[in-house]
Amino acid sequence: MSGGIPEAVPLGNREAVRRKALAEKPEYVTEEHLLYLDRLRESGVTNMFGAVPFIMLEFPDLSEQQAKQVLIYWMRTFSDRHPR
Repeated sequence: MSGGIPEAVPLGNREAVRRKALAEKPEYVTEEHLLYLDRLRESGVTNMFGAVPFIMLEFPDLSEQQAKQVLIYWMRTFSDRHPR
């Protein structure tokens, strides 16, 4: 990595990225958060990149930074939780 810009992940390393994302689950992320985001996505109410305010309304105990981390974790693990 140089200049703060992450290097692209080679296609063959997707499994390693997946394992890393799962291993780095923030302790405050719950199944309830993930299920809420699944339902929000299915509802079509918002583009998921704009989901942080929705997370904060539904889970007022989360800070904005925690809500962002919940969303990031949900995005990184979506395909593993929803195989085709």
